[in-house]
Amino acid sequence: QMEVLSPLVPVCEQFQEQYKSFAASLDATRHELPIKNIHIEGDKQAYLDELGKQLMITQELLTEIMPSPSEDTAKVLTALKELKEVSQKVDKELKRSFTDVQNLSHEVSKEVSLHNQSVCEENHGLDVVKGWYFS
Repeated sequence: QMEVLSPLVPVCEQFQEQYKSFAASLDATRHELPIKNIHIEGDKQAYLDELGKQLMITQELLTEIMPSPSEDTAKVLTALKELKEVSQKVDKELKRSFTDVQNLSHEVSKEVSLHNQSVCEENHGLDVVKGWYFS
């Protein structure tokens, strides 16, 4: 047993030190946090009670001056929905307008080509122009 367990003695000692440190940390945080380097006149508990009251007053004041998140959230949500609807409508209108502009551009190009063809036919004669297109 001594041969087998003797290498574990240093490990057990290290574990024991780590466990003591862990237990001390747990004990300190579970009960109360130590107040160090703070001069408190009078009773420590009275000081902590007064500090708790002041913190409650501060919390109430902050609650009064801060806007209610539910009201603001509802307003923002409504505004975002409206913005989304408007942007979708504008997107549809832009797509439709772009298609209309493309169609109009096609028609203008076609009309300009037909007009130029007509002018060429008047200036050079139909027989000459036929040779340009069908030769």
